[in-house]
Amino acid sequence: ASTTCGPVTVPDSHLDRCQFCRIGLTGCSQCIACRADTSQPEQAGIADADLVVYVVYSCSHVLVPGRLATGESCLRNGTTDRPNAGWLAVCPSRFTQGQATFQTSEVLRELLRILGMSKSVMAFWRDATGQPRTTRDAVTGLPGAVGLSTLQRFTKQILTRTDLKQVQGLRLITPTVAAEAQQHFNCPSLSGMEMEDLDNSFASWEKRLVGPFELMTESSQADGIYVRSVVSRLTFAALQDSGWYT
Repeated sequence: ASTTCGPVTVPDSHLDRCQFCRIGLTGCSQCIACRADTSQPEQAGIADADLVVYVVYSCSHVLVPGRLATGESCLRNGTTDRPNAGWLAVCPSRFTQGQATFQTSEVLRELLRILGMSKSVMAFWRDATGQPRTTRDAVTGLPGAVGLSTLQRFTKQILTRTDLKQVQGLRLITPTVAAEAQQHFNCPSLSGMEMEDLDNSFASWEKRLVGPFELMTESSQADGIYVRSVVSRLTFAALQDSGWYT
C-alpha cells in the first residue's frame, strides 16, 4: 500500500522501512523494541532534511473558501512526534497582482500550521524534558482514548474551555504562552491565551485580543485592506511549547 500525505502520494524513496511492534507493548507508536521489515529495500530518504513539505497546486484542496492555501502535517517522528512531513495546497487562480505581501503571509501561516500550530497536532506536543504534554494510550501511544475527538483528548492539558463575561472560548494554557500573555496584558493571574473557538483544526489566536495583524489569526485582512502580518511573541511561545523548537 502507498503512503499518502494529504492529497500527495509519498515516493517510496522518501520512506524508511516499515517497522512492526508487538501488540500491547507500551509506547509501541514510538517503536520501542520494534523490528524492521527486512523484506523491503532500504531507501535513500531525503538528506539533511528536518521537515519535508509536499506542495500541490489545487484549489479543491484549499479547505477554507476564498483562502489561498491550506497546510497540514501528515507524518510524525516515531520518537518525538515532531512533524517530519506536511502538505501545502495552493490555489493559483486566487493569487492577484499587487498583493504579494498579503499572499506571502497567507502561505507562511499554513507553513506554521505544518510546524505545529494546528489543533490536530497540539495533542502531540511535548514539554521541555521531552515528555508528552497529554495523557497517552498505553497500547497505541496516541493522545487520549480511542473514539474521543481531538479536543477531548487534550482538554485541560493544553487547551481548556473558558467563560469570559458569558462568552465561551478556548484558551491555550501551556507555560511559555501563559507567561507571554501575562506579560503582554500585565495580568499575572492569566492562565494562558485565548484562541478562536472554531469547529476546525486550525489554531488561531482570538483576533479581538491580538488584533488583525498577527499572522496566526483567522485572516490577515483588516477593514478590507490586505496588510503585512507579523509573527508575535505569542506564536513563537506556542512553537516553543510544542517541545520541538528552541
